[in-house]
Amino acid sequence: VVSFAKESGFQDLIAGLLRDPRTPPSSRLILLESMPRTALERLPAIWIAEARWSLEHSDVRVQRQAVAVLRQAGIPDFDARLVDLARDETRALELRTEALGVVAPRLMRLEAGLFAFLRASLDRERPPLQRLSAAEVLGRCPLDDGQLDRLTADLPGAGPLELPRLVAVYERARTPGPVKKFLEAIEKAPAVSSIPADALRRVFRPHAELKDRSAGLLKRL
Repeated sequence: VVSFAKESGFQDLIAGLLRDPRTPPSSRLILLESMPRTALERLPAIWIAEARWSLEHSDVRVQRQAVAVLRQAGIPDFDARLVDLARDETRALELRTEALGVVAPRLMRLEAGLFAFLRASLDRERPPLQRLSAAEVLGRCPLDDGQLDRLTADLPGAGPLELPRLVAVYERARTPGPVKKFLEAIEKAPAVSSIPADALRRVFRPHAELKDRSAGLLKRL
């Protein structure tokens, strides 16, 4: 696939194989996994369309790889379907998180149910990779002040995997209140040393009233 990706006839062949219900899941995985590895500046529209329909396949491995292809495509055409996947409580947790991660930067707001899902995925009892993925997605989502406050309450218990990836969401805080609460929370967090100092500076820079207190924290890192 990688070698012949630029040839339109070959692109049609790959799309046809994905469209064919007789193609086994193992072959579908190989085809979908190879798409992001091509040297193409943009994935062919016909491949993107087949990746979208692969979301409906019965094999969760195929579904997850289709999500990865749509992430690389970077287009909003199928955002509604991806959000539906993220909402679907019958789907695999990893699939729901990955689908939401694709659309996160383009969301205007994060609905309450999806916020609750990601927040629950940060629980210490969850597997490390699940916590990591949820933190990465939350870090890219637009949260309102109420959601920021609830997330902030979780920060002192967050581990070194999750905490650095949650910081970016506070850069987008619309008011200083959540940032002040963020500072108070991470001062108590045992994993605070896992946060890069530059990431914290980006959060605090717009808030002059927190300069002295944040400087004290930065000296500890």
